[in-house]
Amino acid sequence: MNQESTEPTYIALEDAAKELGVNRSTMYYYTKQLTIETKKFPLDKRTYISRADLDRIKSARQSASDRRH
Repeated sequence: MNQESTEPTYIALEDAAKELGVNRSTMYYYTKQLTIETKKFPLDKRTYISRADLDRIKSARQSASDRRH
C-alpha cells in the first residue's frame, strides 16, 4: 500500500536563503515578520523551515515587489 506522507517537507534555512538570493540573517527576519515556525532535528545543527513556509516568503516578497512598482 502506498501512503502519501502528511509530514511537511523541510528545507534548511541556508538552502532557502540561497534559493531566494538573500543571506541567512534576512531569512531570520522573514521568519520573525511572517511568524514562521523554525524546526531543528536531533543531531543536526541546522535550522529548517517547511517548504510551504518558503512559498509564503516567496509570495510575500512578490507582493512587496508589486507594490513598489
